[in-house]
Amino acid sequence: MNSSHDEQMKDRMIGEALLALLEDQVAVSAAALIARLEEMAETEEETYRKIACQRALADVRSHSVRTNSSANYKQPRLVPDEQKH
Repeated sequence: MNSSHDEQMKDRMIGEALLALLEDQVAVSAAALIARLEEMAETEEETYRKIACQRALADVRSHSVRTNSSANYKQPRLVPDEQKH
C-alpha cells in the first residue's frame, strides 16, 4: 500500500467510528472515538483494516494529547503599560 492509500484508509476508519458513535447516539469526544477505534481494531478480521484502525488510533491519540496540552497552557496576561503617556 502506498502512503496515500494508507492515509485514506486511516481517514475512512475514523469516519466509520464517528458514524457508529452518531448512530448509537453517543456523545462524540476524543475518548469515545478512541474507545470505538480500539473496539474496531480488536474485532476487525481484515489485516489492512486492522492496521488502518491502529494508525487512526495513533493519530487521534496524538491529536488529543496535543489539544489537551494546548488547553492546559495559560497564555500570559498582557497588562497595558500605564506609565507610558
